[in-house]
Amino acid sequence: MDKNGIMDVDGLCDYLQASRSTVYKLSQNAEVPAHKVGRNWRFFRDEIDQWLRSRTGASVLATLREDESKDKPEPKDEPKDDVKSTIGSSWDVMLAESGFSNGQIETLRAFSFDSPEKIMKSMATKAGRVGLCKALRLSEDKLDEIMTALVAKIDERR
Repeated sequence: MDKNGIMDVDGLCDYLQASRSTVYKLSQNAEVPAHKVGRNWRFFRDEIDQWLRSRTGASVLATLREDESKDKPEPKDEPKDDVKSTIGSSWDVMLAESGFSNGQIETLRAFSFDSPEKIMKSMATKAGRVGLCKALRLSEDKLDEIMTALVAKIDERR
């Protein structure tokens, strides 16, 4: 993705965790917002995000994008033992050790899942849980298994 939020087919494949054939099919059938430049497809991240929000089961993605756009500063009186400050830059490592693949970690990062609280918040509702499972391409049982391992990792580091 370039600095203007424009993706090519490979970029959209990574962003959506979808195959090239799926992205081409969606583009050719005008099911996803796409722009053809010569023989190449281009996708604007903002349009893709809006498209995701409009799809069934993607309500969690809309919530995450809104959270990301607020860009709120951290409260200064936050406790020292806050999970985010405890795990710090090792978040990706903890996700990997818990069972998330590199692609799933990239998906979590793309949707601002930079703390366990955000994942837990999305899992609190059925729509959020389904949306998260779809985005990560996991069954609910597998997500539960990984989340149990993640919570154990967090507890180890406290």
